[in-house]
Amino acid sequence: MFSVDLEICSKGRGIEVLGLGEKEMDYMKSIPVDEVVRLAEYFVNQGWPLTREQGYAACEALGWPGTGDGGFVMPYGVEPLGQASVIVGEEEQGVAQIQFWLTDVVRDDSDEREVFMNDIFSGCAEGFRGLWGKGKIRRTKEDQEAFWNTPNGCHVILRNFWKSVTFRLYSPEYAEVLRSLGDL
Repeated sequence: MFSVDLEICSKGRGIEVLGLGEKEMDYMKSIPVDEVVRLAEYFVNQGWPLTREQGYAACEALGWPGTGDGGFVMPYGVEPLGQASVIVGEEEQGVAQIQFWLTDVVRDDSDEREVFMNDIFSGCAEGFRGLWGKGKIRRTKEDQEAFWNTPNGCHVILRNFWKSVTFRLYSPEYAEVLRSLGDL
């Protein structure tokens, strides 16, 4: 487990961004932006391709206990989906995706929710730009997404569903298949 105890990164309008070691749950929670950027860089920089066991070990090295079904409990208090998933394709292809929620799922529509989700999305996008350049952005009524193709071939997707913000990484091998099918 991490021995780091992060402070509250931002606070306003009854919204807190909670870090490791925080005990109080507030109105809306998220993984701190700096931590999201660190996690994204950590997963992109794994020695791809990864076997199932290597993908699980990468999550366990972060102190995330496994659930036995490819899920890993994250220590950030994000509800109701505070788990990361390691998704494996065909066994010989190994890990295809790693994904996790960056924020609580907040179903009640409000200006506060919109500002909160947009702040997390924008902060993470800015951090990812610092790692992998400008990327591409797509915005619809349902969501906004930012995409990056990393130098090692991974494809990173940051998505704001307005009710939550998520992170998804496609392995270089899986991203190559999706590109060949015209899906990226």
